[in-house]
Amino acid sequence: MDFSDWRSEIDAIDGELMNLLKRRAEIVAEIGKRKAQKGIPVVDRERERQILRRIENDPHTVLSTEAAHCVFRCIIKESRRIQAAIIEQTVEVC
Repeated sequence: MDFSDWRSEIDAIDGELMNLLKRRAEIVAEIGKRKAQKGIPVVDRERERQILRRIENDPHTVLSTEAAHCVFRCIIKESRRIQAAIIEQTVEVC
């Protein structure tokens, strides 16, 4: 294998990651709709702590705890943004 082969594999993996993030965002959006209907706040600190603990304890990770936390904090931040936008749209419609 040469660099171009490895880079092609990385590009394919990046595509898979983006598809998984898209699926995650779709689920987050559905949760945001339910939160809007029930008047539940976007931020759930306990759930966020659970996510971070779960990735810390993943025996298969090759990332440092700091790197894994950084990645998932970004994902959590974007999830909050998605849900906040949905809740804001719901409030505007009412």
